[in-house]
Amino acid sequence: MIDYSKKRAVAILDNYIEIITKKYEKYIVSIILVGSLTNNSYIDGPGRDVDQITVLRSGTPEEVFFEVVDSIREINNFNRKEILLSESVYYLDELNKPYRKDFKFNLKTKRLLEVPVELLRIFESGIVVYGEEQISDLLEKPNKADVIFFNNLSREWKNIRGNTIIETMDSISKLSPRIEIQILLTSAMTHYYYDTNKSCSNKHEIANRIREEVPDYAFQNVIDLATDIKLNMDRQYISEEINKLREGCKSMMEWNYNNPEGLVPKLTSTNTTSEQRSTGEWC
Repeated sequence: MIDYSKKRAVAILDNYIEIITKKYEKYIVSIILVGSLTNNSYIDGPGRDVDQITVLRSGTPEEVFFEVVDSIREINNFNRKEILLSESVYYLDELNKPYRKDFKFNLKTKRLLEVPVELLRIFESGIVVYGEEQISDLLEKPNKADVIFFNNLSREWKNIRGNTIIETMDSISKLSPRIEIQILLTSAMTHYYYDTNKSCSNKHEIANRIREEVPDYAFQNVIDLATDIKLNMDRQYISEEINKLREGCKSMMEWNYNNPEGLVPKLTSTNTTSEQRSTGEWC
């Protein structure tokens, strides 16, 4: 039986810290834990991960940077990728303004697209598990304009790779419910930030946050369903629920594709039908 427990996740993190600090201690500013292990929302089961952000000193040799990334991959392979340790590694200066915006798109620079999101996670729930404990004092919180700019860059990146949103929507029936849930909840997090200017990186909590603070959100019902499935992955769901999840995911992706970054899908009181509310369609 595969061990997906919180205890094992913490052991994987501890193993990473031991390995990486033994060899690269002089280059490390901080290792920061974010996500479910910081807010008691970790739930045993498939698809679990350990969200960490390793910050290296500015000027660290590039070969050292990629050796750290390779070490993470080796740990993941050793653990058969059953609980994934995130490959989030940055130079300190990459997390400070002015952010790098003139980089060429490739697999080595893809991480830079996530800088604002990673910073928001650090400021929201980050716990330093090694190194400089006051690292947030060395960083500046991104604003909405920063998030919009980098999300637009992400759209460009997907188009360059040929992995357009249209192609993904066309293959939606081939996606697993776990991927659909990821798309729905991460999109909801972005919409929540755009509407409230507050971040929420807790996938288990985002549906409740939106219900309380964005009451006219168009996809409330489908993110409620996505959250329920995520919290109960062992439960057998009927085909009607899975189909509703799939249709909601496709609708969310269509809305994201057809609207500029910074907007939030809202229902209108005059044109909303009960059917739209149940499926998570927008007006």
